[in-house]
Amino acid sequence: MDNSIGFLIYDSAMDRNIPTKYSNISKEDREKEIRKLYFTALGLDMEKDVDPRTGIVYKKAMRRAYRENKNKVFSIIEDILDQTLLDGEYAQDQFFMNFVDLKNLALGDENVFSIQGRKKLNVSEFSGNHFNINRERYDAGTNFSVKMRNFGISVYEYASRIASGRVSFTDLVADMQDAINRFLADYAKQTFAVALQKLPSELNISGSYNEEQILQAAQRVQASCGTKPYALGTAVALRKLQGINTNANIWYSDAMKDEKNNLSYITVWNGIKCIELEQGLVEGSLDFTMDDDVVYLLGGDEKPVKMCLEGETEVMDISDTWNGANNADKSVEQVLTFKAGASVVYNKLFAKIDLA
Repeated sequence: MDNSIGFLIYDSAMDRNIPTKYSNISKEDREKEIRKLYFTALGLDMEKDVDPRTGIVYKKAMRRAYRENKNKVFSIIEDILDQTLLDGEYAQDQFFMNFVDLKNLALGDENVFSIQGRKKLNVSEFSGNHFNINRERYDAGTNFSVKMRNFGISVYEYASRIASGRVSFTDLVADMQDAINRFLADYAKQTFAVALQKLPSELNISGSYNEEQILQAAQRVQASCGTKPYALGTAVALRKLQGINTNANIWYSDAMKDEKNNLSYITVWNGIKCIELEQGLVEGSLDFTMDDDVVYLLGGDEKPVKMCLEGETEVMDISDTWNGANNADKSVEQVLTFKAGASVVYNKLFAKIDLA
C-alpha cells in the first residue's frame, strides 16, 4: 500500500502505528490530513468548493469531482482492504485459530492442501446457500484445492459527507474491515457445521449426560487418530462435560480444586486434556458466538476447515448516482468483492458432544 491516504486510513482504522511520516500525529490531525488528501484525490479545492458556513462541499462541485475521480477513491479503499486480508485480524477468532487451516495467495501461499491417506477422506464444500458432500477413498494421501467463489459486501455513504468530515472516512473503512472479519469467521463456522451433520451417531453424542458414552466416543477418536484426543469448548461447556454442574459428589484432589477455583473447570478430565475456547459476543447483541452446550473431541493438530483467500479486493460503483438512475437520495453505493473458498476435509475422526 504505497499511497499516503491509504496509510493514514489504515493507521487510524486499526488504531496502531504504521511507519509513515503520519504515525506520530494525533488521530484528529490524521483525520484532517485524510480529508485534505481526499480532496486532492477528488480534485476539490477546500477554499472554493466548500460552504464556509457549514463546512459542506457544494453539491455541484461534489457531483463533478466524484464523477471524474471516483476510481482514485476506489483504489485507496482497495489498498486498505487488501491490507486487511493480509493482516488477518479475522484469524484471531477463537474458532478460526483452532479449526481453520488458512492459505492466503497474496502471501505467496498456494491453493494446495495435503492430507495423509488414512481410511476415508470426507470433503464438504460450501456453495452458495447449500453444501455439496463428496466422499472418496485415499489410501496414500492426496493434495487438493478448494474452489474459489466471489463474495461481496455492499457499502454506501454520502460522498459529500465524507469529504465534509461529518462522516469519518476512517470509520467507513473500519466498518468494511469488520464486515470482512465477521463474514470469514461465520463462513468458517458454517463450513464446519456440515461435517458435524455427517458424523456417525457414535461420534455425535446428545441427550442425557452419559459419561461412559462420551468416553467411548473419545476412544473411537483416539483409535482413528493414533493420539489421545483433547476436548475443546467454552469454560461453561467444559464444566458440563466434567459433570461439575450436576454432580456434587465428585472427588477432587487439592490441585484439582485449585484449578476449578481458578478456571471453573479442571484441565485434565478422565485423562483427556481440556482446552478452553474463549467466549465472545455476536456483533451488536448479547448473544454468545460459541455454544456453551457443545464440546468437541479432536486428535492431533490437523485443522479440519481448509480455507483459501485470493487476498485481493475490488471496489465497484454500482449506482450511477449522479444521473438519478438508481439511488434517489444520491448516495454512493459500492460493492467490495473478494474471492474465498472453504472445504471441510478430515481423514481422522472427531466427535461432537452436545450437553444441552
